[in-house]
Amino acid sequence: MSVVAVVAMASDKPPELIRMALTRGFFCEDISRLIGMGNESSNLFLLGLLSVTDALLDRPIEQVLANVPVAEEVRIALCGGANRFRNVYETLLAYERADWALLSSTIARFTSIEEQVPACYLAAAARAGEFAL
Repeated sequence: MSVVAVVAMASDKPPELIRMALTRGFFCEDISRLIGMGNESSNLFLLGLLSVTDALLDRPIEQVLANVPVAEEVRIALCGGANRFRNVYETLLAYERADWALLSSTIARFTSIEEQVPACYLAAAARAGEFAL
């Protein structure tokens, strides 16, 4: 699964949805390095990128992932299961929703990264904005 594939899937969807997928992918990739999961950065990028495919394809995420070869940790996290990838995903969602109580709770699962999360998200959004959609 690549960025090109996600863009192709979203040909009839608003560009903002693609931008969100890219932002989420870049955020998860960048945060992986801060929490000692740098060796999983590509899988975490994929987690963020795929997190909006249910909206892109108008199908439940479980159906989408049934046809996509992804790491089991990615599949579990996106389908609501508990694992270390889900911790990253919940951090992302809490930040996007400005749910500061939940964000504090999810960040507590990692070493001290609270101060880096906003800059990490803004950098991810800037990178996503570089793509002409």
